[in-house]
Amino acid sequence: MRRRVLLCACGVPLDPGQVACLKCDRPTAVGRLGWSEVDVAHQGQTAAVAARQADAALAAAQRSLAEGLTIIHGRGERLSLAVRNQAYRWLMEGRVCKVDADFHNPGVVRVWLKPVDSGLGR
Repeated sequence: MRRRVLLCACGVPLDPGQVACLKCDRPTAVGRLGWSEVDVAHQGQTAAVAARQADAALAAAQRSLAEGLTIIHGRGERLSLAVRNQAYRWLMEGRVCKVDADFHNPGVVRVWLKPVDSGLGR
C-alpha cells in the first residue's frame, strides 16, 4: 500500500500535522488528512441522545482538525430526522460549511467542516 504524500504549493513534501512549509513558510491545512466517523444511537438510544452524541462527535472532529464528519445514524425515521436537524442547525449556526446525505446509504449524513485558520497567514 502506498503512503499518501502531501505537498505544499511550492513542491516541498509536508509531514502530517505540520503547521507551515519549511521552505516558503505558507500555512498548511493543519492535519486535515481525512474524515472522522461516528456511529450514533445503534443501541436503542433516543433521538435526543443521538443528537447529543452527534454534537460531541462534531466537537471532537473539529479538535482533531478533520476535513469532515460522517454520522451513521441508521434508518429509523425519528432518529434520522433528529440527527439531520442537528446537522442543519450546525450549518445555520455557521459551525460547518456543508451538510449532505449519502445517497448510497440513507442512514448516513456527511458534514464538511470549516477550514481551519492556522494563524500563520501573511
